Amino acid sequence: MAEIRPIIGMALLGALVGWLFGRACLKVFRIAVFLALALVALQLIGYHAAAIHWDSLAHSAGAAAQEAREHTGLAWRLLVYNLPLTIGFVAGMLKALVRPRR
Repeated sequence: MAEIRPIIGMALLGALVGWLFGRACLKVFRIAVFLALALVALQLIGYHAAAIHWDSLAHSAGAAAQEAREHTGLAWRLLVYNLPLTIGFVAGMLKALVRPRR
């Protein structure tokens, strides 16, 4: 029983953190939808009234993507070496994202 206690603790911690992450994803999704609509509005304004420098925006996005690619090794190590935590995290996230139908 003593050998399984840390595994259960990690799974419960993962479930809690996953649930919190899922709730945060819902909030971020709402903001992302708003930003997408704002981008479409900007495109329409740029088409008719203003000049938007998309090349400088693309350069900034490319730098951010390169930074994200450099740090994926840490995420892979966390996923593989902390499997009970990962399983709990995924379960908690799914619990937060999937709402019961009413």
